[in-house]
Amino acid sequence: MAKIKEESLRLNIIINGDNARKQMAEYEKVLDDLTKEQKRLKEMRDRLAAAGKTETQQYQMVEAAINKSAAAIEDYSRKLVVICFHLLYLCS
Repeated sequence: MAKIKEESLRLNIIINGDNARKQMAEYEKVLDDLTKEQKRLKEMRDRLAAAGKTETQQYQMVEAAINKSAAAIEDYSRKLVVICFHLLYLCS
């Protein structure tokens, strides 16, 4: 009976661990893309501010996009942490 549980546990680690690693890689890619986009948006906002256009609709749209991007980064970062803990749990 113990041998079946041990084999089941190993299989669970291999299957679920592999899925978790794939998901982790996807989230890391999304986070990288979001971080690059966030940097681009902040540069755009800084150029608008330097041009004295802080009261324009364009500036407000860029600010909103920065906030939306920051929320997405936070969300994917949390998801990545959960996956890391899941992998740690499977491996322990």
